[in-house]
Amino acid sequence: MQRIPKIIKLLGISPEHKGYQFLVKAIELTMEDYEYAHNVTKSLYPDVAKEFGVNAYNVDTNIRRAIEYGWPNADPICKLTIFGNVVPPKTLPTVSCVVATIADYLKRNKATNKSEGDKDYVWY
Repeated sequence: MQRIPKIIKLLGISPEHKGYQFLVKAIELTMEDYEYAHNVTKSLYPDVAKEFGVNAYNVDTNIRRAIEYGWPNADPICKLTIFGNVVPPKTLPTVSCVVATIADYLKRNKATNKSEGDKDYVWY
């Protein structure tokens, strides 16, 4: 799914961050099963960790750091389009907020978006 990396890059998180791949996987898993959004520390982190051969603490820490770095540099239109007023100005979103909101946004817009290669997306 190419839309997840595009959104994450627009949120200021580059592939060089360790948390980038963890975040991509976390969003993919949450799109498959939304229960992950409600069980981040008990289910999501351990499943992402297993995929990459690390521990759950490492997944949490690296995603959190990627968000801390990227959020201030994120595309403001992207933030507004996806998060709306969910995250107050000058506040960092939590990992669970980022994962759940992006997964929800992509699921809601799946039917309206065209194929992966089509450029008719609203902002990416």
